[in-house]
Parts: sequence; C-alpha cells; structure tokens
Amino acid sequence: PEQYNLSKLHHEYLAIIFSKDWVITVQEGLEGDVFDGIRLRIREGKKIRKEDGTYLGYYLIDEVVNAYFSVCEQLGEQLEDIQEEIVYN
Repeated sequence: PEQYNLSKLHHEYLAIIFSKDWVITVQEGLEGDVFDGIRLRIREGKKIRKEDGTYLGYYLIDEVVNAYFSVCEQLGEQLEDIQEEIVYN
C-alpha cells in the first residue's frame, strides 16, 4: 500500500455523483490527490475510459477507500509503537 506522510495529512471536501452516462466530481483545489493514477489511465485510453459512468464512479470511490485503509494502517502501527513504549518503558 502507498505510504503517506502522516504529519502532512489534511482533509478536503469530495463529492462523487454518477450514473451510467456521466460522472461529476467536486473537490477542493488542493494539489495532488488519490485520483492522479485514474487521470493517467484515462489519458492513456485504458479500459476505464471505455466503460460507462458507473465503472468510473466505482473506481473513484475505490481509490478513496484504499487511501483511507493505508492511512488507518499507518496510524495503527504508530499507536502500537506508542503502546509498546508505554508498556515496556
């Protein structure tokens, strides 16, 4: 999983609305996000560009969820380290 710099995490507003024929995303104008890989696949004409809007909508949501899992995993590891330090020192 991708590693994030936990000291530089921020929150941003994100809305994803989609149907079979279209996808609308609205997000704050912060530089860099989890959608960079999807944008690249679209530009390269990969499968994601050839499918309908529900496929892209699912793909967008999946990328957001995967990013949350990665961050939660890192936070869990940090908490375990803190717990070990408290218990054993």
